[in-house]
Amino acid sequence: MVGQPPAAGAELSDGVASVPGPAALQGAVEVRIDGPRVVDCRAFPLVLGPARAAAASPADRTAFVSQEREALVACLRRHGAVVLRGWGPTSTSRDFADVVAGLCPDAHGGMACSAGVRLTVVDGGATHAVVTANEAPPEDTIPFHHEMAQCSTPPKYICFFCEREPATGGATPLVISRHVTAYLRATFPDLYARLKARGVRYTRVMPRESDGTSALGKGWTVAYGVETRAALEARLDAEGFAYRWLAGDFVETVSPALAPFRRDATGAENFFLAAETTFKEASGEEAGGTLRPTKGIRYGDGAQLSADDLAALRDVGAFIDARKVAFAWRHGDCLLIENATAMHARATFTGPRRILACMAGNLDDA
Repeated sequence: MVGQPPAAGAELSDGVASVPGPAALQGAVEVRIDGPRVVDCRAFPLVLGPARAAAASPADRTAFVSQEREALVACLRRHGAVVLRGWGPTSTSRDFADVVAGLCPDAHGGMACSAGVRLTVVDGGATHAVVTANEAPPEDTIPFHHEMAQCSTPPKYICFFCEREPATGGATPLVISRHVTAYLRATFPDLYARLKARGVRYTRVMPRESDGTSALGKGWTVAYGVETRAALEARLDAEGFAYRWLAGDFVETVSPALAPFRRDATGAENFFLAAETTFKEASGEEAGGTLRPTKGIRYGDGAQLSADDLAALRDVGAFIDARKVAFAWRHGDCLLIENATAMHARATFTGPRRILACMAGNLDDA
């Protein structure tokens, strides 16, 4: 049975240090969009628009982010996510890259270990690299996760840009991760303790070439930039992965042990695990024995999660779904997410949709 979420507007206590509000932002004002979205008595996400909307341009947005970076970072720390909307209809992927660079000058090392198929849009030669968001089919939901939670160096910020809004659906729902930790700790204290004490290892089954029909379909040649089994094995050995070869040039990998909880800059403990995407052990087989790209988790000592553990994670997934907030994309929107604080997902959609992604910083950097 799914546990009951707290009443709307209630806060799950986590001993979080108070975060002072940022100084007044110069050049932007808070914008109200479709429907109230308030979590912990704060807008979530916070939506900002230009103070002088009629004269605003993408260049003005870039200048605003660069000039108000410290205040904007404080907004992200306080709210978890910020939407920049209304800076002109001509915004491009290059403008988006400049926005992310203004927020955090340190480019992230890349998305090699992420599972989704993506296409490079801006190569990052002079700025931060921009790629398409996960290219999974529109009828597939991409469950809630922290970006690259399964990786050793997840980004500090994950940012999205709407180049083309879909006809229907296609939102990028959000949830505050500390609430998920608090729910897990209160409802399933034994599982919480086991995860915290033992950590987790991520299993993954990857094809040689990318499979665009799967949300987890990035091929190992693309992920690791290698062409031969020997070269892949050398990379995996160097990074501490276990692996075994499967039929058809598929490979199953097992990551080093990673912590499933991380504290953000406020001191809050966040459930830094892609729980909804990792319920099943990654056998990689569907009915009939056909290999497919998959992901799964084990405990850090290699033990499998029990049926009760998996049922508890499904309950946590239902709690996440009950707490999510979403907004309809508009062309030119930039969504900035503090990766340690908020999880994101993707809803199904109809019609063409093009959302771009860009990462910045390293989560472990101060």
